[in-house]
Amino acid sequence: MKLTFYLSIILLCNTQSLFAQSDTLNLYNTNGEKKGWWVIYLDHNLEQVDDSTKATHCRYTYYTGKFDHYNMGAIGTKKTPVIFPKNDTLTFGGLTMLNGTYSSNYKGGKIHFELSADAGILKEYKEYYKNGQLKTHLIYSEKCGAPIRGCIKLYDENGKLTYDGTNRIPGD
Repeated sequence: MKLTFYLSIILLCNTQSLFAQSDTLNLYNTNGEKKGWWVIYLDHNLEQVDDSTKATHCRYTYYTGKFDHYNMGAIGTKKTPVIFPKNDTLTFGGLTMLNGTYSSNYKGGKIHFELSADAGILKEYKEYYKNGQLKTHLIYSEKCGAPIRGCIKLYDENGKLTYDGTNRIPGD
């Protein structure tokens, strides 16, 4: 009898937790600005689209006012198309959620960027110079202050570290 009671409580708490999480997506603050976690829709080149019917993929991002903490910018182009991972199979609402490592190469074959995501949340981004040297390395982890902040390392074309710190919220 006690076991049934405890299992019922656990089930009820887990169900409420699921509903609470879904309620926290795509909210606005009192100024009409985006706040918290949002679902972002992406096309076949991982560029953001507003219309989910034009999307093939989706991911999460985190907003505080006008600041998008996981802004990817333009990723794939006709000259540097996105190379999708084999494990690109996690779905969400009929779309494929970013999950794995996505990359792109320069025309000559050298790596242009690598983007790693886990269940729709960005974990790491690396961009390279045409000579193959690492240019930018962003890390999104709790250690770096995610989801509000991320660690960032910038390098010159010779591979020398020029900046090592965290990204900051404008006005912070």
